[in-house]
Amino acid sequence: MCDVSDARSALEENRRRLMNAEKLATVGKLAAGVAHEIRNPLTAIKMWLFSIRKAVGHDPEIDQKCAIVSEEITRLEKIVRNFLEFSRPRGPELEPQSVTALMEKTLDLFYHRIEEKKLRLARDDSEHLPPVMADADQLKQVLINVLDNAVEATNKDGEIQITIDAGCDPDSRSMVVVRVRDTGRGMPEDVRERIFEPFYT
Repeated sequence: MCDVSDARSALEENRRRLMNAEKLATVGKLAAGVAHEIRNPLTAIKMWLFSIRKAVGHDPEIDQKCAIVSEEITRLEKIVRNFLEFSRPRGPELEPQSVTALMEKTLDLFYHRIEEKKLRLARDDSEHLPPVMADADQLKQVLINVLDNAVEATNKDGEIQITIDAGCDPDSRSMVVVRVRDTGRGMPEDVRERIFEPFYT
């Protein structure tokens, strides 16, 4: 009798956990959909904010307020992006990609931020680089994250250096190497140890 009772209790517990898992999955899908829809308005708001700042001209008070709004929009974009990546992982769709072309598309998203901070951008791309087998969206997201960190870490009037060159991995296989350097103060060791944790900034 005791064994039957224990089995029923275990069954009920597993059933409860399954129901909770299904609820969490449903909430996760809903939240991911909402997060996806938030991204487009945020991008539009940011672009209009940049246009307004240029139209108004130099006004210290307006510049300061717009800078605060811009920083908060950027923070929201990060939250949404991180949530989407965490909640909807997918396998890579590998196709031949031009790393230089993907970098150009990525920089299109950052030119206004680079201009706002008066940063210098130095490019050094080798010619005739071979295509790489990669997922364009995922590789572009990596470039976005690295450049985003570089822009945030670099003080006003600093410099970001981007180099794209051919190289070889430890097994002597051909590869394309992207290097992004900035004139920021560097990453503390305690932060370096946690950079791959989900949602850690």
